[in-house]
Amino acid sequence: MPQYLTKAGEEQIRKMLDCLAGKFKLSSSRKESYFRNMGYYLDRLWYIMIESEEIPLVAFEIEKGIPSNERIRKDIFNIALSRAPKGYLITAHKKILASAQHNGGTWETWYRDHFFEAFDNYRKPFVSWCDIQVVDADMFLSSGSLRKSVVYP
Repeated sequence: MPQYLTKAGEEQIRKMLDCLAGKFKLSSSRKESYFRNMGYYLDRLWYIMIESEEIPLVAFEIEKGIPSNERIRKDIFNIALSRAPKGYLITAHKKILASAQHNGGTWETWYRDHFFEAFDNYRKPFVSWCDIQVVDADMFLSSGSLRKSVVYP
């Protein structure tokens, strides 16, 4: 499956997320968060500290390629398990759609035709406590704003 977000682009997104956390006076470990009791990683987690307790607020998963059905499910599950009330799945949305229009590859076509339906189905059980949105990586890199980069919902 092709990669639409370079390693450098992914690192830049991670740095921008870390800077935004500081701007909002939130903590970030500036690395992947590992949840020992559950055995999973999360790309970034913003939290506040209350009496040496980390209270999760915003969770992030970054996808370099086209998030397959399995990846969507895993990313949403990881975000929901973080107990953060807000989550973002960062993808190369516009690049994938442009590729689907020009090349019409199997994965690109699947993304265009089925991604958001699958995304909705997998996030549905968690919406009562975790609002998960899809962010376009390039829009975020150029605007520096998560809100301005949301492509769904």
